[in-house]
Amino acid sequence: MKKIIFSLLLLIVTTSTFSQTATITNSLTKKLNTLTKSEYVKVNVIFSDQVNHIYLNQQLKEQNASLDTRAKTVIRESMQMANSTQKNVITLLNSNMGKVNSYKSFWIINMMSIEAKKSIIEQLASMPEVDYIELYDHFTGKVIDVVEVKSSTKKSVGGIENGLSAINAPALWAMGYTGKARKLYSIDTGVWKDHPAISDAWLGNHQPLTQAWHAVDSPIPVDKGNAHGTHTTGTVLGLEQATNDTIGVAFNAYFMAADPIVTNLNDIKPLPEYIDVFEFALNPDGDTNTTDDIPDAINNSWGIGEHHDTSICAGYVTQMFDAIEAAGIANVFSAGNEGSGDTTIGKPQYVSTGLVNTFTVGAVNSQIPGNPIAPFSSRGPTACPASGSLAIKPEVVAPGVNVRSCVDQNNYANYQGTSMAGPHAAGAVLLLKEAFPNVAGEEILLALYNSAVDLGVPGEDNTYGKGMIDVKAAFDTLALTYTPTPPNQYHYDLTVSEILSPTRLIRCDQTINPKVVLQNKGDSTITSAAISYQLNNETIQNQNWSGNLLANDTVHVALGQVIAQSFGDYELKVKATIDTTKIECDYINNQRVARFNIRDLHAVLPYKEDFEMMRIDSSEWIINNPDGEMTWDTASTSGLPYGCLLYTSDAADDLL
Repeated sequence: MKKIIFSLLLLIVTTSTFSQTATITNSLTKKLNTLTKSEYVKVNVIFSDQVNHIYLNQQLKEQNASLDTRAKTVIRESMQMANSTQKNVITLLNSNMGKVNSYKSFWIINMMSIEAKKSIIEQLASMPEVDYIELYDHFTGKVIDVVEVKSSTKKSVGGIENGLSAINAPALWAMGYTGKARKLYSIDTGVWKDHPAISDAWLGNHQPLTQAWHAVDSPIPVDKGNAHGTHTTGTVLGLEQATNDTIGVAFNAYFMAADPIVTNLNDIKPLPEYIDVFEFALNPDGDTNTTDDIPDAINNSWGIGEHHDTSICAGYVTQMFDAIEAAGIANVFSAGNEGSGDTTIGKPQYVSTGLVNTFTVGAVNSQIPGNPIAPFSSRGPTACPASGSLAIKPEVVAPGVNVRSCVDQNNYANYQGTSMAGPHAAGAVLLLKEAFPNVAGEEILLALYNSAVDLGVPGEDNTYGKGMIDVKAAFDTLALTYTPTPPNQYHYDLTVSEILSPTRLIRCDQTINPKVVLQNKGDSTITSAAISYQLNNETIQNQNWSGNLLANDTVHVALGQVIAQSFGDYELKVKATIDTTKIECDYINNQRVARFNIRDLHAVLPYKEDFEMMRIDSSEWIINNPDGEMTWDTASTSGLPYGCLLYTSDAADDLL
């Protein structure tokens, strides 16, 4: 019976709407008229057939589909659509590579980005599969805008930030809900992952880097200068353990991140680069058979620059957000800082295909009685065609004035802007997801929306939306329909808390002698564990441990020697599991990852490098920037007592 249902569903959502001739936008037409035969132009090709994710979402809700089924269905339908309708275009491009510079396929929406000569663009326009073609940079992002920054290095020992209390987060903490094992995806300027307030929450501690960091500007996790990616992440889940300084709503959650947002006008990216970022959310590990890698909530502190049309209201960006919602993810946006006039809500924040499809959060000053709206907070209504509640923006408000959170690698600062308000709502989602793990993001957001504390004029309005979010009220709303999962209901939690060896970022030998720390974070004694470990995708090694690991205790375990098969970048993944009959409360922390580089010993001393002309042989040198500054490391030498000398500008000579 299930096969029949899904077959019918596929027919409904993929009914052909082929056009005879594709539309070429006016701006692209002008561009094509100026091109010579040898010049290339980069375009977005949007296909006629698109998965109707709004309808798909409705069908999944009617079937009471699990979150696993939701995500797999969205991914499968989207990929099948793209594969079937893009194949003729790809054949054309591959057979004309002299006229095609590059192309990229997307599947979360049925679209391609292509850089080709004018003749190829004209052929694409005649293909029945193609709906319309636009310039690649038809829509672009915009630089981040923090209204005010107040520098501060002060830590609040044992403190709780005002905004967290304002949204009633402590009420859920008192019940035992802290966002444990839930996942945030931060789409922002990047992040300083080693800041002590968020370092324990970095998903890259436990998963391969490619599953935790979607690199756009930097191949490794960093934050940009004068940016707020670290700050917003801290508001969602920050807690500095050493001082018990609580700056985050869901301080036991994990996070992954992407860095497409910029602070420099010259670095602004076209919208298609954000599509790739959202595709990552649906399949971080690259395996369509798994869904436990998908985030629970996305925090968006970005917007699109001004443009003369509003085609985005029903275009591919809208379809992308529909796919995210159908997959069960809560998509949270900061409203923008263009207030206080009407219709100043940002784009794509003003997209409104559902009540919470693009859940937009305005900013209030929670440090003043009555929680008045911040003057800068953008207001509705939406510029998109809509009526009733769909026309009203923002959906809710949250604290966004003088918000203290983490910045740089070990500092704190008070920022204000709606980018400080949105993370409060994203953190609230993570708290609620711990209590209601099987409830889709859409319903979590609807609970926050419908239970918000009314502010301003009575009822929903274009300044406060429904009002200030209240996490406890949202919990009570959800509890009317769903039975909450008790916090800490499982007594076992084995974690690989640290990899003691290897610790060097750069190694000169291929022999690894791993040593790890196992910790019992549960309240029941653990007597045995199966440990597996692996270098990159090389052979998996296995080892058993037995003993008597009491609650909160640790044990050091030396693992068998392993030899790397080649040189280059390596990840050592170590995973420990207990008896499968014993359910753990957090499976993410069962694994730990260490990263390092193994260099070949082939340099001949004395070794000379012409730094003045910057002719640096990358096979001999590695640039390592742990602090964001330029640092030179000697990659390899010979003739030293231990085979290699490591030197950095931040440390004394150190023999390996």
